[in-house]
Amino acid sequence: MSELEKYILRTVVYYDVLDMAPTTYEIWRNLLNARNNEQIFLGSIIVSLDDLATQKIIEQKWGFNFLPGRENLCVERLDKLNLTDEKWKKARRAFSMLALVPYLRMVFASGSFALGNTERASDIDILVVLKRERIWTGRLIITILLHILGMRRHGTKISNRICLNHFITDASLQIPFRSLYNAHIYANLVPIMTVHGAEAEGFFKANKWINDFVGVNDRLPPSSRRTIKPNKILLKIASVSEVLLNTPIGGWLEGLLKNIQQRRISSNPVTHNNIGHVLANDDMLAFHPDSPEHEIINKFNKKLVELGLG
Repeated sequence: MSELEKYILRTVVYYDVLDMAPTTYEIWRNLLNARNNEQIFLGSIIVSLDDLATQKIIEQKWGFNFLPGRENLCVERLDKLNLTDEKWKKARRAFSMLALVPYLRMVFASGSFALGNTERASDIDILVVLKRERIWTGRLIITILLHILGMRRHGTKISNRICLNHFITDASLQIPFRSLYNAHIYANLVPIMTVHGAEAEGFFKANKWINDFVGVNDRLPPSSRRTIKPNKILLKIASVSEVLLNTPIGGWLEGLLKNIQQRRISSNPVTHNNIGHVLANDDMLAFHPDSPEHEIINKFNKKLVELGLG
């Protein structure tokens, strides 16, 4: 088996652990273990996949690739892609209204929602980028807005609700959680909206470490068919709000909201869950107390050993 075929097989195995049958393009963009100085062309991936299929190491159907005996993932993938489309349609109005929020700079779809691997009962994960020194104010305004719109996840209201579990600032775009699991998540972010001169490419330039784990080919394009063009009137309102808040009173309000929110976060029992991570400071608000990372990586490593890939 060639080195490229090993890269490809590892990638198919990782998707198998996620219960996904990846397309050839997804394998190319998310090739695991490839080195940064290697330029691997899509055509080479296609040829190698055909060779692996001929050797019956993988199987192919409807443009999907999967391990032998996992053909069921193809039908499930189609169902999940349809579910993802439904969730995008339901969330689109709420996403559009986010242009109203002062200090908002970027919004990305994340997790299974971005991957197109969502369940009917799943929420909608997003990553929000806010202006530096206003992360606590921005978080509160977004929370209130989505609650008014009936789209905020809270309590038992989960399905098709937007989960506000990750905020960063435009001065702290670099993600500190470096691992294969996180690299795959951030490599597949989908830009929902960029405003006030912010550019989606900036996030990926700040996180070149992703390529140490996942792929060397074409990071996410600056836009996709999902990207929303912000309403100019809402942007104007947000700009005026920023002017009004860029005062000593706005600074005092940021400090007050920081104290209130940090106390609530610290008093929440899940904050101290050792399974995942919870981080709350002026640069990042990340709430992933029940991250499946360890379970997924353990399954992945176990399956690699079974296949003789180490």
